[in-house]
Amino acid sequence: MAGFTTELFRRRIPQILGAYLIGSWAVLEFADWAVNRYVLSPYLVDFAFALLALMAPSVLLLAWFHGAPGPDNWTRLEKIGIPLNLAVAGIVLFGVFQGRDLGAATTTVVVADEEGNELERVVPKSEFRRKVALFPFDNVSADTSLGWLQHGLPLAIYHDLRQDIFFDVQHSAYFAERLREAGYTAGVDVPLSLQREIAQETHRNYFLTGMITQAEGEIVVETSLYDAARGRLVSEGSVSGADPLAMADSLSLQLKRDLEIPAQHVEESTDLPVAELVTASRSAFRDYVEGFRAVVYDGDWERAIRAVNSAREEDPSFAYAHLLAYQVLLLGNRGPEAQEAVKAAVEHDYRLAERDRFSAKTEYYHIVRQDIEKAVAIARMQTELFPDDIEGHHRLAQLFGLQNDRPAAIAEYEKILELDASQHDMLQAIGALYESMGEFESALDYYSRYVERFPDSERSFRVVGDLYRQLGEHDQARANYERALLIEPGSIESLVALATLERTTGRMAEAEARYDEALEAANTTEQRAAVLEGLTEFHDWRGQVREAIEYRARRNEALQRSTRPPVQTAVERLVSLDLFVRAGEPAAALDSLATIQGSLEPPWDLLGSLGEVVVFSELEDAERLSEAITGLNRMIATLGFENIRTLALAAEGRLSELEGDCETGLEKYSAALELNPAHASLHTKIGRCGRKLGRLDEAAASLASTLKVRPADAEALLELALVGEEAGDREAALEQVEAALEVWAEADPGFQPAAEARALKSRLGG
Repeated sequence: MAGFTTELFRRRIPQILGAYLIGSWAVLEFADWAVNRYVLSPYLVDFAFALLALMAPSVLLLAWFHGAPGPDNWTRLEKIGIPLNLAVAGIVLFGVFQGRDLGAATTTVVVADEEGNELERVVPKSEFRRKVALFPFDNVSADTSLGWLQHGLPLAIYHDLRQDIFFDVQHSAYFAERLREAGYTAGVDVPLSLQREIAQETHRNYFLTGMITQAEGEIVVETSLYDAARGRLVSEGSVSGADPLAMADSLSLQLKRDLEIPAQHVEESTDLPVAELVTASRSAFRDYVEGFRAVVYDGDWERAIRAVNSAREEDPSFAYAHLLAYQVLLLGNRGPEAQEAVKAAVEHDYRLAERDRFSAKTEYYHIVRQDIEKAVAIARMQTELFPDDIEGHHRLAQLFGLQNDRPAAIAEYEKILELDASQHDMLQAIGALYESMGEFESALDYYSRYVERFPDSERSFRVVGDLYRQLGEHDQARANYERALLIEPGSIESLVALATLERTTGRMAEAEARYDEALEAANTTEQRAAVLEGLTEFHDWRGQVREAIEYRARRNEALQRSTRPPVQTAVERLVSLDLFVRAGEPAAALDSLATIQGSLEPPWDLLGSLGEVVVFSELEDAERLSEAITGLNRMIATLGFENIRTLALAAEGRLSELEGDCETGLEKYSAALELNPAHASLHTKIGRCGRKLGRLDEAAASLASTLKVRPADAEALLELALVGEEAGDREAALEQVEAALEVWAEADPGFQPAAEARALKSRLGG
């Protein structure tokens, strides 16, 4: 052993290895300096470390054979070992770093703004951005007056970090409903395990939590940053003071250091104090936070409006307050005020982070100027200026969806997946678009890819079940719903989906049992409303329209206590007014229509045409339906809502049918079906027109398409029975009408379709 040690020193191996280690340390330090100085890929440091470690065997060989004094010859072992070491190192490095960008962490882009001015920005590439969820902090002090800071501090940090394109941050509004479902209605005091689960569900790499206390008259905030994948604590921070916004600045800077944002970027990037970005007024900021909390967690739209308007009055240049006011006022059915708010936000957009300026301008052009093409141009500009920021692509996809340009929306979602493979929800978004286009195989492919990534997700199997239900493959649909419920037994969504399947396939007792189970399990107003809507459809389906109206009223009452926007609730009420007509109460339908229309402010007053189309179609009032269709088309053109073009075409088809022009009606219904191939009831309308035109085979084929998806659709069964009667096929007609009457066995006494079915059965001698 002593001889071996002597030989090592004779060959100067310790010295050479020491020099190699010192040199390696210097290389790594230089790599780290270069990454921070020139904003290069952080993988370069890992690459350098791996390369230096992998080349250690070659260094040892060279030291052993050439470290001793005197001339040396190259040996066979060196000639084989060193190339082999190089080859192994190359293979390992390729395997580990394949697909990872080892160049600059940023890229430079140049675009023109809406006025033609040239803009140049240096932006980070997608894989180097930090994705962080900010949860409300916990107030563990005895001072309840600090409660507003539980949401206020994370919001301030959020706005501060929005200035830095290296960050993709989400505050609690992004997952408030998920917190409510778990029983945390105020969003605070959430267990760490649930925070981690939500962070993973929303594809965050990290999540930040905090505690608020007091010491010596000052506010003290202690934060903890966690790795979402492993649940590992990354860092802890602490800051104290009397000014919450100044504290938010310190916490944001600490977060940048903890997440190793390149120092050069931190030094050179725009980082205004958050008080300059939002407001220097503590009372205005507190009102802003109160407005945020009121709308996101309490669903109290009026209180939210009062609070945020107070913030705007306190600081008229508070652009974020104007932007929040716009959102609350617009969805709260106060359109003219909303338009003034977004104008103010654009006027003071120097106090918005650049990404939020695009958001404000997009809304301004869409709602105020009612120019959706210009809104799309602004959103596209954002994607060009920040090509690796998925936020702009999301906005562009949503606008394309409004325009009914589904291929373009799919392309944007595909781009998001290309930029960030962890955005798995895009697989379902793409699948849903393909499904709406009738490309069911493509839809199933994307849904299946989601299932492969999340085999333990209830949502995965529920979405696949929905698709199989649309395809009329009921056993497959049921199997997927049951698998979803096996994963999450209390899932309201899956229980309602399975109940719907049972209803449409004629298993009424099973459907009702599932609805009852879901109603008992519902623990949020949104969940309860979803079940009550299912029960509304269940009773309407069976001709029990009065009971359906009662369930709809209970649902509307529940939604008044939810966070759902008033405008959305108004629309849902408008499109359900046909229930009153079917119940033999046309006056109630017209009175409700007039009341809802009278409550809608511009631009939402245009939405009244939705209710008119529904009511006058059911009343078979061709003259007023024609006027309603004119209003509906005006609304689509003004607001750019091409995604409801199917409804307009179906209404035009109904108008033609009422006017005795079933040829045109058939064309309109077919055009509507082409836009929305998954709309099963359109096949029924096409079948009805085909029967009236005497095209009985075509009519029967269309009605069969409805019944493949919904075998217990009594309306389609009655139509098919009428086709059989006209074709002289008494036996088939009798079978179909009896099936319809089985669905309507407990229908209301005055339910007209059931009376028509009984009359047909009598004519057929049944």
